Amino acid sequence: MSEIIKETEKLVKACNISGRHSTYQLKNFVIGKELTLQSKMWKCLKEMEARYNTSKNINLSIEDAIDDLKILEIKINILEKKKVKSELNKEQKEIRIRKLSRKEMAISDSIFEMERRLKETEEEIKFFLEEYKEMEKISPLLPQDDWQVNADYWNQTFTKELQLRIMLQKPLDLELVKSILALDDNASIKIEMIGILNQIKIQQNKVNIEKNS
Repeated sequence: MSEIIKETEKLVKACNISGRHSTYQLKNFVIGKELTLQSKMWKCLKEMEARYNTSKNINLSIEDAIDDLKILEIKINILEKKKVKSELNKEQKEIRIRKLSRKEMAISDSIFEMERRLKETEEEIKFFLEEYKEMEKISPLLPQDDWQVNADYWNQTFTKELQLRIMLQKPLDLELVKSILALDDNASIKIEMIGILNQIKIQQNKVNIEKNS
């Protein structure tokens, strides 16, 4: 092993690098993107489900790797006890043992990495679970198809999108306008959108009158 690899290995181990998202990322960019309490709660549940499935697969992979290690140990033991008749056979036996030993090391390393990933996945599950429980104190989880929950979600989502476009002086996106107009008639953003379209229509009529006069 070269000196640079040794130095890198020492530094990486000392820094305790994590492969998971930081709690800041999870709170602000995963849950935080959701605009309503209900959508935040459902987001937590979906993220937990995804990580739960990941943890199951990791556990199965760890179990397989442990069995592979046991099989290699058995093969090495058999080889070590095997008697050889010549120096050539002895050398061949030693090579085979070394190759199996390297496989052992590789599998052990993969088990260590999988266990690290499992720990990080469980840490993320714990974060989402705690966030969910805190939100549940404010309001119980409502069905995903609850009409009012969906109406509130889409009203707030399209309101934010429209406000950002107006603030940044971006042109109105056709799909956004069509989606807003597809909302319930009492949705505040739909009422606002109709008002904007009426103003655009009035301005266009003025321009046409001025052109024809």
